[in-house]
Amino acid sequence: MRIKGSLGVIAPFWLVAVVSAKVYPVVREGNYIVTGCGDHGENAVAVLQQLKVVLDAVLQKSTLRTVYDKFFHGVNPNVVTSLLSNIAIGADIPTDGQPFKPMIVCANPDMPEVAQPWKVCQDPKVITSAHPNNRYVFLCPRFWEMRPVPDARDCVGTLPNGHISVGQMLARTQLTILLHELVDIYLALSPGHVPLKPQVFGLHAVLDLPSDKSSINPANYVFYVANIVAQCTKYEPPESTRPHERILAFDEDASNTTNCADDPLAAFGGCPGVTATDTFTTVTMLPTGSAGSSAAPSDAPPTA
Repeated sequence: MRIKGSLGVIAPFWLVAVVSAKVYPVVREGNYIVTGCGDHGENAVAVLQQLKVVLDAVLQKSTLRTVYDKFFHGVNPNVVTSLLSNIAIGADIPTDGQPFKPMIVCANPDMPEVAQPWKVCQDPKVITSAHPNNRYVFLCPRFWEMRPVPDARDCVGTLPNGHISVGQMLARTQLTILLHELVDIYLALSPGHVPLKPQVFGLHAVLDLPSDKSSINPANYVFYVANIVAQCTKYEPPESTRPHERILAFDEDASNTTNCADDPLAAFGGCPGVTATDTFTTVTMLPTGSAGSSAAPSDAPPTA
Protein backbone atom coordinates (compact mmCIF):
# COMPACT_ATOMS: atom_id res chain seq x y z
CA MET A 1 0.00 0.00 0.00
CA ARG A 2 1.30 3.44 -0.83
CA ILE A 3 2.05 5.75 2.06
CA LYS A 4 -0.25 8.70 2.69
CA GLY A 5 0.34 12.14 1.26
CA SER A 6 0.45 15.28 3.30
CA LEU A 7 -3.28 15.83 2.84
CA GLY A 8 -4.00 12.56 4.63
CA VAL A 9 -5.60 10.80 1.67
CA ILE A 10 -4.43 7.64 -0.07
CA ALA A 11 -2.66 8.84 -3.19
CA PRO A 12 0.65 8.54 -4.99
CA PHE A 13 3.04 10.25 -2.62
CA TRP A 14 6.04 11.69 -4.44
CA LEU A 15 9.04 12.23 -2.25
CA VAL A 16 12.05 14.31 -3.18
CA ALA A 17 15.55 12.95 -2.75
CA VAL A 18 18.71 14.91 -3.33
CA VAL A 19 21.43 12.83 -4.97
CA SER A 20 24.72 14.36 -6.06
CA ALA A 21 23.14 17.83 -6.07
CA LYS A 22 20.28 16.60 -8.27
CA VAL A 23 16.65 16.19 -7.27
CA TYR A 24 14.76 13.05 -8.29
CA PRO A 25 11.17 12.12 -7.47
CA VAL A 26 10.66 8.77 -5.81
CA VAL A 27 7.59 6.85 -4.81
CA ARG A 28 7.16 4.32 -2.01
CA GLU A 29 5.14 1.18 -2.62
CA GLY A 30 5.04 -0.60 0.71
CA ASN A 31 8.68 -0.92 1.69
CA TYR A 32 9.92 -0.68 -1.90
CA ILE A 33 11.38 2.52 -3.29
CA VAL A 34 10.86 3.37 -6.97
CA THR A 35 12.67 6.14 -8.83
CA GLY A 36 13.76 7.29 -12.27
CA CYS A 37 10.66 5.88 -13.95
CA GLY A 38 9.06 9.05 -15.28
CA ASP A 39 5.89 8.17 -17.15
CA HIS A 40 6.35 4.54 -16.10
CA GLY A 41 6.28 5.39 -12.39
CA GLU A 42 2.69 4.26 -11.95
CA ASN A 43 3.40 1.17 -14.07
CA ALA A 44 6.30 0.20 -11.81
CA VAL A 45 4.09 0.62 -8.75
CA ALA A 46 1.40 -1.50 -10.41
CA VAL A 47 3.90 -4.32 -11.07
CA LEU A 48 4.98 -4.30 -7.43
CA GLN A 49 1.35 -4.32 -6.29
CA GLN A 50 0.58 -7.22 -8.61
CA LEU A 51 3.66 -9.07 -7.37
CA LYS A 52 2.47 -8.79 -3.77
CA VAL A 53 -1.03 -10.00 -4.67
CA VAL A 54 0.42 -12.95 -6.57
CA LEU A 55 2.92 -13.93 -3.87
CA ASP A 56 0.28 -13.65 -1.14
CA ALA A 57 -1.93 -16.01 -3.14
CA VAL A 58 0.95 -18.41 -3.81
CA LEU A 59 1.90 -18.47 -0.14
CA GLN A 60 -1.67 -19.43 0.74
CA LYS A 61 -1.37 -22.33 -1.71
CA SER A 62 1.91 -23.64 -0.35
CA THR A 63 0.17 -26.96 0.26
CA LEU A 64 -0.01 -27.62 -3.50
CA ARG A 65 2.55 -30.35 -3.19
CA THR A 66 2.52 -31.45 -6.83
CA VAL A 67 3.88 -28.21 -8.24
CA TYR A 68 6.02 -27.57 -5.14
CA ASP A 69 7.69 -30.95 -5.38
CA LYS A 70 8.44 -30.43 -9.06
CA PHE A 71 10.57 -27.38 -8.34
CA PHE A 72 11.64 -27.86 -4.71
CA HIS A 73 11.52 -31.60 -4.08
CA GLY A 74 13.02 -32.31 -0.67
CA VAL A 75 13.37 -28.64 0.30
CA ASN A 76 11.90 -27.50 3.62
CA PRO A 77 8.85 -25.37 2.64
CA ASN A 78 9.81 -22.82 5.27
CA VAL A 79 12.89 -21.94 3.22
CA VAL A 80 10.82 -21.11 0.15
CA THR A 81 7.93 -19.39 1.92
CA SER A 82 10.30 -17.25 3.98
CA LEU A 83 12.06 -15.90 0.89
CA LEU A 84 8.82 -15.27 -1.01
CA SER A 85 7.29 -13.58 2.05
CA ASN A 86 10.24 -11.22 2.28
CA ILE A 87 9.87 -10.29 -1.38
CA ALA A 88 6.10 -9.82 -1.02
CA ILE A 89 6.54 -7.19 1.67
CA GLY A 90 9.85 -5.82 0.39
CA ALA A 91 11.58 -6.66 3.63
CA ASP A 92 14.69 -4.70 4.50
CA ILE A 93 17.77 -6.41 3.14
CA PRO A 94 20.53 -6.83 5.72
CA THR A 95 23.89 -5.88 4.27
CA ASP A 96 26.98 -5.82 6.47
CA GLY A 97 24.70 -5.60 9.49
CA GLN A 98 22.72 -2.65 8.14
CA PRO A 99 19.11 -2.81 6.87
CA PHE A 100 18.39 -1.34 3.44
CA LYS A 101 15.13 -1.03 1.55
CA PRO A 102 14.88 -2.73 -1.85
CA MET A 103 14.92 -0.23 -4.68
CA ILE A 104 13.55 -0.34 -8.24
CA VAL A 105 15.26 2.10 -10.62
CA CYS A 106 14.14 2.73 -14.18
CA ALA A 107 17.45 3.17 -15.99
CA ASN A 108 17.35 6.35 -18.04
CA PRO A 109 19.75 8.83 -19.66
CA ASP A 110 18.78 11.69 -17.34
CA MET A 111 20.31 10.18 -14.18
CA PRO A 112 24.10 10.19 -14.44
CA GLU A 113 24.20 8.12 -11.25
CA VAL A 114 22.87 5.14 -13.23
CA ALA A 115 25.00 5.67 -16.33
CA GLN A 116 26.44 2.16 -16.19
CA PRO A 117 23.14 0.23 -16.13
CA TRP A 118 21.76 2.64 -18.73
CA LYS A 119 24.72 1.77 -20.93
CA VAL A 120 23.95 -1.92 -20.45
CA CYS A 121 20.33 -1.23 -21.39
CA GLN A 122 21.41 0.02 -24.82
CA ASP A 123 21.62 -3.60 -25.88
CA PRO A 124 18.08 -4.02 -27.28
CA LYS A 125 17.89 -7.55 -25.86
CA VAL A 126 18.50 -6.47 -22.25
CA ILE A 127 15.40 -6.28 -20.06
CA THR A 128 16.71 -5.69 -16.54
CA SER A 129 20.01 -5.19 -14.76
CA ALA A 130 20.70 -6.16 -11.16
CA HIS A 131 23.41 -4.86 -8.87
CA PRO A 132 24.56 -7.92 -6.87
CA ASN A 133 26.34 -6.12 -4.02
CA ASN A 134 23.34 -4.08 -2.94
CA ARG A 135 19.59 -3.99 -3.38
CA TYR A 136 18.98 -2.19 -6.68
CA VAL A 137 17.04 -3.60 -9.63
CA PHE A 138 17.35 -1.54 -12.80
CA LEU A 139 14.54 -1.78 -15.35
CA CYS A 140 15.47 -1.19 -18.98
CA PRO A 141 12.98 0.27 -21.49
CA ARG A 142 12.46 -3.20 -22.98
CA PHE A 143 10.94 -4.31 -19.67
CA TRP A 144 7.79 -2.40 -20.54
CA GLU A 145 7.41 -4.32 -23.79
CA MET A 146 6.89 -7.59 -21.92
CA ARG A 147 3.45 -8.97 -21.07
CA PRO A 148 2.41 -8.20 -17.46
CA VAL A 149 1.82 -11.71 -16.09
CA PRO A 150 2.01 -15.34 -17.24
CA ASP A 151 -1.18 -17.11 -18.27
CA ALA A 152 -2.37 -20.53 -19.38
CA ARG A 153 -1.03 -20.04 -22.92
CA ASP A 154 2.48 -20.12 -21.47
CA CYS A 155 2.10 -23.49 -19.76
CA VAL A 156 3.78 -26.65 -21.00
CA GLY A 157 1.53 -28.19 -23.62
CA THR A 158 0.53 -28.23 -27.27
CA LEU A 159 -0.46 -24.95 -28.89
CA PRO A 160 -3.36 -24.58 -31.35
CA ASN A 161 -0.88 -24.46 -34.25
CA GLY A 162 0.46 -27.88 -33.29
CA HIS A 163 3.71 -26.57 -31.87
CA ILE A 164 4.88 -27.45 -28.39
CA SER A 165 5.12 -24.85 -25.65
CA VAL A 166 8.12 -25.76 -23.50
CA GLY A 167 7.06 -23.40 -20.71
CA GLN A 168 9.83 -20.80 -21.02
CA MET A 169 7.37 -17.98 -21.68
CA LEU A 170 6.23 -18.36 -18.07
CA ALA A 171 9.48 -16.63 -17.11
CA ARG A 172 9.16 -13.85 -19.70
CA THR A 173 6.68 -11.43 -18.20
CA GLN A 174 7.13 -8.25 -16.22
CA LEU A 175 6.07 -9.99 -13.03
CA THR A 176 8.31 -13.03 -13.36
CA ILE A 177 11.35 -11.11 -14.62
CA LEU A 178 11.16 -8.73 -11.66
CA LEU A 179 10.62 -11.69 -9.33
CA HIS A 180 13.73 -13.35 -10.73
CA GLU A 181 15.87 -10.30 -9.99
CA LEU A 182 14.45 -9.91 -6.49
CA VAL A 183 15.01 -13.57 -5.65
CA ASP A 184 18.58 -13.17 -6.85
CA ILE A 185 19.11 -10.14 -4.63
CA TYR A 186 17.45 -11.60 -1.53
CA LEU A 187 19.41 -14.82 -1.90
CA ALA A 188 22.68 -12.93 -2.32
CA LEU A 189 22.16 -10.45 0.50
CA SER A 190 20.19 -12.41 3.08
CA PRO A 191 22.19 -14.13 5.85
CA GLY A 192 22.84 -17.82 5.27
CA HIS A 193 21.99 -17.80 1.56
CA VAL A 194 24.41 -18.32 -1.30
CA PRO A 195 22.88 -18.20 -4.81
CA LEU A 196 23.70 -21.01 -7.19
CA LYS A 197 26.59 -20.19 -9.51
CA PRO A 198 26.27 -20.56 -12.38
CA GLN A 199 22.51 -20.16 -12.35
CA VAL A 200 20.24 -22.50 -14.28
CA PHE A 201 17.48 -21.00 -16.44
CA GLY A 202 16.06 -23.54 -18.90
CA LEU A 203 13.00 -25.39 -17.60
CA HIS A 204 14.47 -28.83 -18.26
CA ALA A 205 17.62 -27.89 -16.37
CA VAL A 206 15.63 -26.29 -13.55
CA LEU A 207 13.60 -29.45 -13.05
CA ASP A 208 16.80 -31.53 -13.09
CA LEU A 209 18.33 -29.69 -10.12
CA PRO A 210 18.73 -31.65 -6.86
CA SER A 211 17.10 -30.26 -3.74
CA ASP A 212 20.29 -28.69 -2.37
CA LYS A 213 20.53 -26.51 -5.49
CA SER A 214 16.89 -25.86 -6.33
CA SER A 215 16.38 -23.66 -3.25
CA ILE A 216 19.24 -21.35 -4.25
CA ASN A 217 18.42 -21.07 -7.95
CA PRO A 218 16.17 -18.06 -8.72
CA ALA A 219 14.52 -19.65 -11.76
CA ASN A 220 13.06 -22.40 -9.55
CA TYR A 221 11.12 -19.76 -7.62
CA VAL A 222 10.05 -18.08 -10.84
CA PHE A 223 8.68 -21.24 -12.46
CA TYR A 224 7.06 -22.36 -9.21
CA VAL A 225 5.16 -19.07 -8.87
CA ALA A 226 4.40 -18.78 -12.60
CA ASN A 227 2.93 -22.27 -12.84
CA ILE A 228 0.56 -21.51 -9.98
CA VAL A 229 -0.42 -18.11 -11.40
CA ALA A 230 -1.07 -19.55 -14.85
CA GLN A 231 -2.87 -22.57 -13.33
CA CYS A 232 -0.72 -24.97 -15.30
CA THR A 233 -1.36 -28.69 -15.01
CA LYS A 234 1.76 -29.90 -16.82
CA TYR A 235 5.19 -28.89 -15.59
CA GLU A 236 7.68 -31.01 -17.53
CA PRO A 237 8.28 -30.34 -21.23
CA PRO A 238 8.52 -33.44 -23.42
CA GLU A 239 12.04 -34.83 -23.47
CA SER A 240 12.09 -34.40 -27.24
CA THR A 241 11.99 -30.61 -26.75
CA ARG A 242 15.18 -30.46 -24.67
CA PRO A 243 17.43 -29.62 -27.67
CA HIS A 244 15.05 -26.77 -28.60
CA GLU A 245 14.78 -25.31 -25.14
CA ARG A 246 14.94 -21.53 -24.97
CA ILE A 247 16.64 -19.96 -21.98
CA LEU A 248 16.41 -16.72 -20.10
CA ALA A 249 20.09 -15.87 -20.39
CA PHE A 250 22.09 -13.75 -18.00
CA ASP A 251 25.13 -11.99 -19.45
CA GLU A 252 27.67 -10.70 -16.97
CA ASP A 253 29.31 -8.34 -19.41
CA ALA A 254 29.41 -4.97 -17.74
CA SER A 255 31.45 -4.01 -14.71
CA ASN A 256 31.45 -0.91 -12.57
CA THR A 257 33.76 0.05 -9.74
CA THR A 258 31.78 1.68 -6.96
CA ASN A 259 33.05 3.25 -3.78
CA CYS A 260 29.99 2.66 -1.66
CA ALA A 261 31.02 5.39 0.76
CA ASP A 262 30.45 7.79 -2.14
CA ASP A 263 27.52 5.85 -3.57
CA PRO A 264 25.51 8.33 -5.69
CA LEU A 265 22.31 6.59 -4.59
CA ALA A 266 23.26 6.70 -0.92
CA ALA A 267 20.54 9.26 -0.24
CA PHE A 268 18.10 6.41 -0.74
CA GLY A 269 19.89 4.32 1.90
CA GLY A 270 22.53 2.89 -0.41
CA CYS A 271 25.25 0.31 -0.01
CA PRO A 272 27.62 0.02 2.96
CA GLY A 273 30.83 2.03 3.08
CA VAL A 274 33.12 -0.43 1.36
CA THR A 275 34.89 -0.40 -1.99
CA ALA A 276 33.95 -3.20 -4.36
CA THR A 277 34.01 -4.01 -8.05
CA ASP A 278 30.43 -4.84 -8.97
CA THR A 279 29.20 -6.69 -12.02
CA PHE A 280 25.78 -5.79 -13.32
CA THR A 281 23.92 -8.97 -14.21
CA THR A 282 21.61 -8.36 -17.14
CA VAL A 283 18.55 -10.28 -18.22
CA THR A 284 18.52 -10.85 -21.96
CA MET A 285 16.46 -12.84 -24.41
CA LEU A 286 18.64 -15.35 -26.23
CA PRO A 287 17.85 -18.66 -27.91
CA THR A 288 20.20 -21.44 -26.85
CA GLY A 289 23.45 -21.45 -28.80
CA SER A 290 22.68 -18.23 -30.63
CA ALA A 291 23.92 -14.69 -30.49
CA GLY A 292 20.29 -13.66 -30.31
CA SER A 293 18.48 -10.70 -31.81
CA SER A 294 16.50 -7.68 -30.72
CA ALA A 295 13.31 -9.72 -30.92
CA ALA A 296 12.42 -12.33 -28.32
CA PRO A 297 12.63 -15.84 -29.79
CA SER A 298 9.62 -18.05 -30.27
CA ASP A 299 8.87 -20.43 -27.43
CA ALA A 300 7.36 -23.03 -29.73
CA PRO A 301 9.82 -25.25 -31.65
CA PRO A 302 8.36 -27.28 -34.48
CA THR A 303 7.00 -30.64 -33.44
CA ALA A 304 8.89 -32.38 -36.22
